[in-house]
Amino acid sequence: MTGKKKENVSGISESAFHLDVDAQVVRQLGAELITDPEQALLELVKNSYDADSEWCNVEIEPDAEAEIEIPGDREEERVSRRRKLKGKIVIKDDGSGMNVQTLQSGWLTISLSPKRRMKELGEVTPKFHRTPLGDKGLGRLGTMKLGDYLRIATFHHPDKKGVRISFFWSQCKSGLPLTQVPLTIEELPAKGERGTEIEILGLADLDYWRGEDRINKLRLKLSTLISPFKTFSDFTIGLTIGGNAVDLVSFSEKVLNTATAHFECTFDGSGLEMSGKVKLGIFKGTKGEDFERYVLSDSGKALFDYLGGKAFADGIALDKSKSRVWYLEFQQLIQWKELPIIFEQLAIANPGEFISELYAFNLNFAREQSENLFNEFGDLGSTLKELSGVYIFRDNFRVRAGNDWLKLGEAWTSGGSYYGLRPKNTIGYFAITAQGNPKLLEKSDREGFIENAEYRGFYALASRLKEFANTSLEDLRRGYSEFRDKCKERDSGFPQGISAEDQAEQLNRLAKAAKTIGTTLKVSAKERASVLSDAKAEIKTLLEREPSNSAGHKSIAKTLATLDRLARKIDEENQDVRQIVDQVAEKDQMADIISQRFEQLNDQITETYETVGIGLAAQGLVHELHPLLEEIAARARKVKTAIERHSSEGFALATSELDTIRIIASLISRKMSFLDPMLRTFKESREDIDLEKFIKDFFDLRHDRLDKLGIKTFIDPTDSPNLIVRINRGRLTQVLDNLERNSEYWLKDFGLKNPERKLEIHAKIDGSKLIFYDTGPGVRTALEKTIFDIFVTDKPKGQGHGLGLFIISQVLKAEGCSIYLGTKRNEHGRRFEFVVDFSSAIK
Repeated sequence: MTGKKKENVSGISESAFHLDVDAQVVRQLGAELITDPEQALLELVKNSYDADSEWCNVEIEPDAEAEIEIPGDREEERVSRRRKLKGKIVIKDDGSGMNVQTLQSGWLTISLSPKRRMKELGEVTPKFHRTPLGDKGLGRLGTMKLGDYLRIATFHHPDKKGVRISFFWSQCKSGLPLTQVPLTIEELPAKGERGTEIEILGLADLDYWRGEDRINKLRLKLSTLISPFKTFSDFTIGLTIGGNAVDLVSFSEKVLNTATAHFECTFDGSGLEMSGKVKLGIFKGTKGEDFERYVLSDSGKALFDYLGGKAFADGIALDKSKSRVWYLEFQQLIQWKELPIIFEQLAIANPGEFISELYAFNLNFAREQSENLFNEFGDLGSTLKELSGVYIFRDNFRVRAGNDWLKLGEAWTSGGSYYGLRPKNTIGYFAITAQGNPKLLEKSDREGFIENAEYRGFYALASRLKEFANTSLEDLRRGYSEFRDKCKERDSGFPQGISAEDQAEQLNRLAKAAKTIGTTLKVSAKERASVLSDAKAEIKTLLEREPSNSAGHKSIAKTLATLDRLARKIDEENQDVRQIVDQVAEKDQMADIISQRFEQLNDQITETYETVGIGLAAQGLVHELHPLLEEIAARARKVKTAIERHSSEGFALATSELDTIRIIASLISRKMSFLDPMLRTFKESREDIDLEKFIKDFFDLRHDRLDKLGIKTFIDPTDSPNLIVRINRGRLTQVLDNLERNSEYWLKDFGLKNPERKLEIHAKIDGSKLIFYDTGPGVRTALEKTIFDIFVTDKPKGQGHGLGLFIISQVLKAEGCSIYLGTKRNEHGRRFEFVVDFSSAIK
């Protein structure tokens, strides 16, 4: 270095150049980064919180007027002009205030924030030990969303002078460097206290702050920006509009207890502890008479006993509530290490501690009644309806995350009988903190979070709470429906536990028996009529022999008249018998049709399961084929390039690449071939299959893919003789494909968390059984009894359907076989063996 100014070839000094910013950019940033006036106010209140203030008062005066001098541009001759401004907003606090240096760096230097360094160093405020919420230095731009003129008066020490600055946002105009926007600076005498007062004059939209209806809507909007669920222990917020105090909404325990269901969770960094409780009224539904007859009659005791015996009850520790307000309580614990670390194909990370509460109202209403959901609560109902939704609060200040960020509406839009959480029936919150969740970073516009690994981890945990709530509600409602149906069966005289197929068969038998009896009655009726006719003939003969005026004649005539009446009666009854016989004949045909329909329905259900199974297998195959097809495309491009060289080396390279393409194409053909037995034309065929050889071929076909994932396959040695099963090849392929893909998913996740562990899939033939297992984490204890139920899965939403194990259990059932979870437990204390029993298919 010579110490001389560096010059370019034109002789111009580099020091003559510097970066600058046009003042108009600031106005563009303010317009884009702050959504609405409420968010702008919230940012100013958060500044007071960060300033270690004990209170913050917001005064909105839409009718206030002030005349302000407009300073001229600094580079021009100062021109004094005055402007009348309407409307004023004042934000006051008793916080730490700002000295001149802090004012310059904290307010007048856009995007520079001393709070950022405090958060990086883990520093807190001296008085209330708060971790600052802001760190972007952009919140101040929100003031231009409120009004044009900004005046800040601040005192950083009770006994020292303060300072006041003021400027017009409208003077941040195009063509003027930001450093030349006119500012007015004044020194203020000490006033014996600290704090800051921000005045915004010349409000952008005066009507926005006027009128009773508008103020009420504003009150509700502001009530969601500051948590209505939890109160500050050391920070008070006051709001007045037009000189009238406005109370923000606060949900008391009494109000929240009007909910039909309540869910909450606590994440302590290692485990997500979830709990829920519901009221008896959740089961009422639209058939109130059934609810009163079977549930209210004994205060839900019989229903509780029935639900307690269901498979899902153990998984959520279902119990009768000890509170008189609630009916049932349940809970579940998910360890952080149990969550898949890949969420929607991206990695997740621990977000830090948080808590949540969700309140659901009137879960039994139908879709068309959603508009009237909160009517029964009167004035409170309109407030609940207006504030419905799930909010995220950081230190009691809302982080906007978009409408229905938790996607409660996805399931609601899928069907009309859904009884889970919905956007319009749920009110709740997730509470995070600046200190406990520093990696949950808000976007610059405060509209949600930056989607990093920590946010995906937070979303994965929040989704678990949603799934816990929805699954529990669905299981309880389904359990109640079964309980109600069984009660109806009991009252109708049907044998308990009889299936629909058995009922149809019983109806068929009754119809045939009735038809036989009807035929017998018909013959019997003819015989009775014949006997009666003979009796009448004999009596007429006797009547003719008796003198007409004798007592015997009169007695016989009377008997004959009685027999005539009896004959007419028998004739009428014979007609009734014939009608009954005809009706029974019709019912006999109907019973045959019903039995046939059940058989058809069962066939269709089995076919549906198999078709869905093929779809799942094809879906997995598509993921395998994509990289192979991409490799073919890449090598084809190399072939083209090599041929274009017109050289011996180029043709040799092309030949080599074509050989590789042929090998890959052959591999694709082999992979595709395993779908062939699943196609409909092969469905009904059964063949003798050597199970061990079948499994070996199955593993060999998947060796390349599994080897790349670091997964090894083994067929464990056994003393059992070769197992030959007579079974449909396509169905057997579906069973193995699902078990293998299930193991593959959990082994990949387990391997990411435990890179030192061996990843293995094992198959073992033990007598008439196939034992299939892997070295992964095993089945979570809460799912042991429900793992083969439909829609039960431990995979994140979008990565698992909860169909695979259910479908193969049904497919095996069609072959007279079964699958169950073995009783052995692995080192994690979990059951891990899937046992397929081929007893009924052994040749």
